[in-house]
Amino acid sequence: MIDRTIAHYEILGELGAGGMGRVYRARDSRLGREVAIKALSDDATEDSGRLARFEREARVLASLNHPHIGAIHGLEEVEGRRFLILELVEGETLAALIARGPLPALEALRIGGQIAEALAAAHTHGIVHRDLKPSNIMLTPDAEVKVLDFGLAKRQARITTEEDRSEAGTWTALTGIGAVLGTAPYMSPEQLRGGPVDERTDIWSFGCVLYEMLTGRSAFGRQTWVDTTSAILEHDPDWEALPSNLKPGLERLLIRCLQKERSLRFLNITDVRSALDELRPDQRHSKTGVRERTSSRLVALGALVLAITAVGVSALVFFGPQGPRDRVADLWSPTVRRAVVSSIAVLPLANLSGDPEREYLADGMTEALISRLSTVPSLRVISRTSVVRYKGTERAVAEIAKELGVDAIVEGAVRESEGRLGISARLIHAADDAPLWAGSYERDLGDLLALQLDVARSIASGIERQLGAEQERLSAARPVDAEAHDAYLLGSYFLNLRTPDGFQKAPEYFNRAITLDPTFAPPYAGLAALYNALGSSFAVPPQEAATLAIEYATKALALDDTLAEAHAVMALAKIGDQWNWAAAESGLERALELNESYSQARQWYGQVLVYTGRTARGLAELETAIALDPFSLRADTSYGLGLYFARDYDRAVAQFDKALELHPNYPLAHLFRALCLLEQGERDAAIDGVERAIALAGRQSPMLSVLGYVYGSAGRLDDARDILEELVELSRHSYVPGDFVAAIYIATGETDRAFEWLEKAYEGASSGLVYLGVSPVYDRMRADPRYQDLMRRVGLRG
Repeated sequence: MIDRTIAHYEILGELGAGGMGRVYRARDSRLGREVAIKALSDDATEDSGRLARFEREARVLASLNHPHIGAIHGLEEVEGRRFLILELVEGETLAALIARGPLPALEALRIGGQIAEALAAAHTHGIVHRDLKPSNIMLTPDAEVKVLDFGLAKRQARITTEEDRSEAGTWTALTGIGAVLGTAPYMSPEQLRGGPVDERTDIWSFGCVLYEMLTGRSAFGRQTWVDTTSAILEHDPDWEALPSNLKPGLERLLIRCLQKERSLRFLNITDVRSALDELRPDQRHSKTGVRERTSSRLVALGALVLAITAVGVSALVFFGPQGPRDRVADLWSPTVRRAVVSSIAVLPLANLSGDPEREYLADGMTEALISRLSTVPSLRVISRTSVVRYKGTERAVAEIAKELGVDAIVEGAVRESEGRLGISARLIHAADDAPLWAGSYERDLGDLLALQLDVARSIASGIERQLGAEQERLSAARPVDAEAHDAYLLGSYFLNLRTPDGFQKAPEYFNRAITLDPTFAPPYAGLAALYNALGSSFAVPPQEAATLAIEYATKALALDDTLAEAHAVMALAKIGDQWNWAAAESGLERALELNESYSQARQWYGQVLVYTGRTARGLAELETAIALDPFSLRADTSYGLGLYFARDYDRAVAQFDKALELHPNYPLAHLFRALCLLEQGERDAAIDGVERAIALAGRQSPMLSVLGYVYGSAGRLDDARDILEELVELSRHSYVPGDFVAAIYIATGETDRAFEWLEKAYEGASSGLVYLGVSPVYDRMRADPRYQDLMRRVGLRG
């Protein structure tokens, strides 16, 4: 190609080569400028798939115009061969820069911010890059970033297209992976599994690039492709490789970008950019930067704070034995009427402290405010897991209220300064977007419980309600050690991540809180909830988890009998420890008495009712749990499973379809939907569904158990026995509940072997035995006296 002329472009030299062709330096004879020309190789020209991707790259670049994205000047075809005419970017690749060693944190933040800007521009146009890596990022002589090579970019789609599926088929040819689908060390778990991608896929790759800038090494790259993919799907990066002086906020940002479950990552790259800016001293105090990062609603909240200040001293109420320590100001508009509402949602409070490392404090105050308002009788309060999706959103209040099905919205902000915490908030009536109340509060960090009650009580007054008596009793609660409360909030933050890394970090902070203040009850309840979660996920044997959950819940309730969370966790643990269904039921009823809107307890209560044969009541409670937490995967899935146990398979499938519309890659919804399809006689579809769940979650014991059961029920006995052998082998190295193995023996008709493993399940107090009375899996066993005896020992009716 050297010295050839393509159209009016004279080829001067080669710049590089890739999977689809080569890139050359050329001179544009018409405009007198140098450009880059990407030439599709001869063999690629014969490949319709690669030709389509080449043309798609041209269309993608033509739709983007951003200073940090390499531009396109045109698309040419000469003698049947395609050429992209691109902006010539001088400089070096980020890969070359990293090869000389790790970058200083501030430099990594600066470069990362520009990469995020480029991705944000692409995402705004619905474009996902899919191949972000250091070698596709150029640094100009002025140290400006240019993101290149959109050859794998795609418009976002909610479901996998035929084109995606055809590309997924090329994964069997390992040499083609980097050229067709991305570069393995930077590919997200959903890419590797063949699932749909969205902008969170680029957020994963961005996290890989940022990690590499800070450490000088790949987050997941290994010597072989197989080892690399295994690292991506099963392991965390080596966090110890990060610089020892790195700010915790930056480490948390990386952890969130690299969550294997994409729903746990940042919602969008703009949030990542904002978090990066907050970590840069040169940006944190920039008025322009703050203005760009602040939503219109936060601007309104800032105006609210100024307005409250302008009210004057006469609007402030000072109280406390040491003079004007604590203050509260309510601001009422003379045109505002009070309203009686029956449902409310508290949007995530914004962090105005100027320190992203304190984000968990705003999250913790949001959750506490939800909990306090949940004590208002007959007021439906939406759960945290459904409102967290609106964090940082600029969507209209009326639109959010409609999605959540509520009458009013609370929004606000938290600011921490010099050992004191302030909250500014307002209550908005959704029907007419009219403010019902607005106020600002401030207290010492040790008085956070009283601060939470101040805000909750004023909001309740704004809707002509009163807090529950039990929570009103806490208005005189003693101050809590500020550091202990801070550690507790960090523990709750990591617990709520519901990730292996979060489960590992949460107990560190809960135990620190207990050490600092042994009489502070919530950290004990947090540890109880942690062990309940570990037992449910089989990370800890259920009997051991139940014992520890009871121990910590007992300590929490001895200090504060009004903790609904401790009552609920204790109730579940009583089932796992002693099969004490009566204690579980009464404990959950007590939790709901304390907190009517406690959606998780409502869900657990509904499940207990279903498992013990009161299906109609149980399903009603599960429906209420969904109303309290409309975007909760757990609530949706539990209701679908309840319908499956009720043998209402059509409605169950519809329920799982609803869950998958919101979260197409949720493995359990695919898994349970497959069981319903099996009962409807759709065996092939059931097998496809389980295999899809395994592709998403890996070959975990719950998935293998259902796959073996479905194989056996479909008459594929050899396949079922292969899965059985795999599961038994897995049980030699890690905890596998006995009922998981028994289910496959049931399907293959080996009843005696099934009972042997059910006994092992009973000895290990497997939580799966709660399904004995209702699951269709056991229908063929019910007449056997051994089954009746097992039911009796587990405390269930036959």
